[in-house]
Amino acid sequence: MEKFILRFLISSIAIVLASCQGPSLEPILGIDSNIIVRGSFTQYDAASIEGTGAIRFDSGATNNRHALTFKASLNDALTNSTVSTYFYSSSASLADTNGIVITFRRQGASVIGNVSVGGTSYTINSNKLVYYYPTSLDLIIEVHNTNPARILIWRRDVGIYTADTADVDSKRSGDLNGTVGANGPGTFVGMSLTQGTITSAKSTVPQVL
Repeated sequence: MEKFILRFLISSIAIVLASCQGPSLEPILGIDSNIIVRGSFTQYDAASIEGTGAIRFDSGATNNRHALTFKASLNDALTNSTVSTYFYSSSASLADTNGIVITFRRQGASVIGNVSVGGTSYTINSNKLVYYYPTSLDLIIEVHNTNPARILIWRRDVGIYTADTADVDSKRSGDLNGTVGANGPGTFVGMSLTQGTITSAKSTVPQVL
C-alpha cells in the first residue's frame, strides 16, 4: 500500500512539473536557400550566417500573407548590432526604404525595434519587447500585404499564435507609435545583419486570417 501511494505521489509530481514547463518547440533547422545581395559575411552556409550584409531568399512571397520564423543573435554589446527582415520588397538588393522592413537592434541588455513601410518608420513600443533578449531571438514574423499592411510578431515559445497572443500587432492601438498606411510593392523576402548571427530562417505557414 505504501509503495502504491509513493508511486502515485511521484506520478502526480511529474505531471505537475510537466504542466509548469513551457510549450515544447520544434527545432528550426537550417536557413532557406538564398543569395547574398550586399555586404559580406564572416560565416555563410546553410547552418549559420554571421557578420554584416543582406540575403534574399530564392522563394519570395507568393500571396498577400507571408510568415518567417528565425533564430538570431545580436553580437555587439552596444547599439551597433541589428537583424532585419524584409517582406514584399521590389528592390533586388533589399533597400531599407522599400517594402516592409522589421528591425531589431541591441541596446545593452535590451532589444528595441521598429517597422518601416515604404520608408516610413514606426517605433515598436518598448513594453512589447521586454522579454526579447539580444543573444537569443527566436521569433515568428507574419506580414499581410493588405492595404494597409499588417505586421504580427510572436516569440516562438508563446506556442499559440493568434492575434491576441502576438507581442506586436500593427493593427492594435499602442503597439507602434503610429498607424501603418501603406503596403509593399513587390515579392522579395530576405534578411540583413549588422554584427549579428542567424542560425535558422524558414518560411512558415501564416497563422492569422
